[in-house]
Amino acid sequence: MPRNLLLIVLDDVGVEKLAPYGLASSYPATPRFDALAANGVRFTRAYGAPICGPTRAALQTGRYAFRTGFGTNVADSDGPRGFRLPDTETFLPEMLRTANYVSGAFGKWHLTWGNGDELHPNRNGYVHFAGCMGNTLGFGNGTGMYDWRRVVDGAASFVTGPPFDTTQWQASVARADAVAWIRAQSRPWFAYVAFNPPHAPYAVPPFELLSTRRRQALERENLAPGHTITNAHPPAQRLLVYDACIEAVDVELGRLIDEATNANTLVLLIGDNGTPGEVIQPPYVPQHAKRSLFEQGIRVPLVAAGAGVARPGRTSDALVHAVDVWRTLANAAGVSLATPGAGRDSVSFLPVLENPAAVGARTRVFTQSFKPNGFGPHLVELFAILDGRYKLLRIGGADQFYEIAVDPRETNDLLAAGLTPEQSDAYSALSEALEQVLNS
Repeated sequence: MPRNLLLIVLDDVGVEKLAPYGLASSYPATPRFDALAANGVRFTRAYGAPICGPTRAALQTGRYAFRTGFGTNVADSDGPRGFRLPDTETFLPEMLRTANYVSGAFGKWHLTWGNGDELHPNRNGYVHFAGCMGNTLGFGNGTGMYDWRRVVDGAASFVTGPPFDTTQWQASVARADAVAWIRAQSRPWFAYVAFNPPHAPYAVPPFELLSTRRRQALERENLAPGHTITNAHPPAQRLLVYDACIEAVDVELGRLIDEATNANTLVLLIGDNGTPGEVIQPPYVPQHAKRSLFEQGIRVPLVAAGAGVARPGRTSDALVHAVDVWRTLANAAGVSLATPGAGRDSVSFLPVLENPAAVGARTRVFTQSFKPNGFGPHLVELFAILDGRYKLLRIGGADQFYEIAVDPRETNDLLAAGLTPEQSDAYSALSEALEQVLNS
């Protein structure tokens, strides 16, 4: 019997925010994520783009940004106005349709202009879409997680508070919409669920989703559901609300899994990029956070659990990029798509899920960022390529080179001190690999 497929995307949650990764001294409480990791495979070297939209484009197409033109978020500041992930790409649901899957998408889309192209998900294979076209702030899409423009199969309406509860909070609405659709399916299904919180604007989540301890901490600061934190608030309050949002999303993650999945469901959970600089905590620095190609900007959580996952409860250090989800789901569904170029850059990590002895097929990870969107010329171009031990950054045409295996916070640029013969060989190999990717 074909397995059902659930892909969950976390927004702006870096690996150092989650206890199973062990990269910080304290963490928000995420028992459902922890349980998912304990009952699946947790990847320790998974990567995405440094910003939301390009990672989502890679997930949907299995292709690098320079092929799709999606190098940064669709925004006035990054241009061009009206850019969208091209309809000519083979989106995940279009690929899965060849194996008789029906697909629905829920929550944050973020692959087209904020409004004016509300049928973009449906036009590209999703028979049902319910969510927000972009972030819940800007582009006429609202002012926060309780006041946002909800689109259902092309029809838009506004969700707005009060009462500031789970009937309005974006992550709760996305979970409820996904569960209702999944329960109505009678054939193999694929569901794409993208929670918007804890992405800014940081709004206090519904108290019913929080522990007594977290709720009391918010009340001591006179913060209640509906309050939105801005840069004018103290950093401690910003962090408090951000962490509260992670904990509330974790509750909704648990509800989604409990209410919509069974033993025949393969669950993939991935982050879109690292933690934002305004809430990242020491020893990590804002300059190496979201929007950067340093490790804390592009290294993301990735967990797989459920149907087909052998010997759950393990970790894998296989190199993986978000672009690989496309081919992994294709393999899980038994799809062999002959469309030229479809999923071209995607490398399946399904063998790692099904065989604990598998080491992963990737030898290098490439990622990039550029603006404006499109196929050039680009005013800004950033590239990164790594092999698990060494990492080459090319920023504005200038190279930086790190041994991330011993310097994961990238504090020692090896090019500044002079390379050993071994380091020189590794630098040359990554430089050549970068050029090969870009020339492909």
